[in-house]
Amino acid sequence: MPVSILLYFMSTKTANIYINNFINNIIAIRKLYDQSVKMCIPVKAQAYGHGAVRIAQEALGAGVDCLAVAAVEEGAELRNHNINCPILLLSIAGKEELDAVIENDLTCLIHSREYAAMLANSAKIKNKKAHIHIKIDTGMGRIGCIPEQTASLASFIHTCDELSLDGVCTHLSVSDSLDYNDKQFTHHQIKLFSDAVNSIKNLGIEPGIIHCSNSGAVFLHPDSCFDMIRPGIAVYGYYPNPAIAEYMHNENPRFAGLKPVMELCSMISQIKTVEKGQSVSYGRTWTAESNTIIGSIPMGYADGLHRCFSPGIFVSIKGKQYPIIGRICMDQCMVDLGTDNSIREGDNVIFFGPDSTCLTADDFAAIGKTISYEVLTSIGQRVRRIYK
Repeated sequence: MPVSILLYFMSTKTANIYINNFINNIIAIRKLYDQSVKMCIPVKAQAYGHGAVRIAQEALGAGVDCLAVAAVEEGAELRNHNINCPILLLSIAGKEELDAVIENDLTCLIHSREYAAMLANSAKIKNKKAHIHIKIDTGMGRIGCIPEQTASLASFIHTCDELSLDGVCTHLSVSDSLDYNDKQFTHHQIKLFSDAVNSIKNLGIEPGIIHCSNSGAVFLHPDSCFDMIRPGIAVYGYYPNPAIAEYMHNENPRFAGLKPVMELCSMISQIKTVEKGQSVSYGRTWTAESNTIIGSIPMGYADGLHRCFSPGIFVSIKGKQYPIIGRICMDQCMVDLGTDNSIREGDNVIFFGPDSTCLTADDFAAIGKTISYEVLTSIGQRVRRIYK
């Protein structure tokens, strides 16, 4: 057996991906809307760290209509694994990437006449039709045309035989917020978007699939669903704002709730006793206040455990929680086992996941002053994904 394969099966760090939780999240979200509403699942950034190809396959098997990526190479990877559904490219492809967009039959976002013309030229050379969605910037301030330019852009696209207008979209910037002013801003965005879509229809042009509802909007702004919803973090088991969990429990008690899909695990590689006054890890930021048992874990910031997680996070071992202490290293971290001598080298360690005895990615995010998205997408490729 080749060494690389042998090491793969002997991995000391794993991300268990619970497919049933993923599918249950899709079903629970679908039940919030009429079944005629389509669903697009973003699988960008390796499906938020869960593994793009397998997640894409499972999503389509669960009835998802469309997938979304952020880079041309992400779309190409899916095509190379015989995934044939519509794939929406959420970022603006570079000029040098347009041929690959056409070759891989990716649905491209259009923000200007100039860009549409370049894509049409690439499609003409390839003797193919390019599928596109007009992207409108209604207040995100990122990519897209301004609402007032929408009709003119649609009209230009309509004159290009090489372009097929398959949809119109925007992105909501604060749809996950329960703050009154943020809710009003989201309503404003939805109104601008709706008016822009109507400006296309008023020209007698069919706009295609109309969509703007991300995870926050799915829960807080049902009027944003239009023809398709795009729940991202929600299908992976987390609300874009943890406060939405309580809101949904109060406002829609029949909602089944979300289940985290990833469980991040490692093992105890070494156990040693550290005497009172002895420091642990770089910078000597932690010193033992009494004799204690320390376990080393072969997982570090190169695997996605950011240094800012310590002090603060706990790991679960045999159903009990123990604190990570000292600075997290590139490849290792240390856990204080106290006087518990029942832990053995080789015992399983859970960092976060769906089990009630361990922390969640939201807990890690709170400690690191970030969001669950960053926690999940930071899990490195040295961590083996195991689908359960």
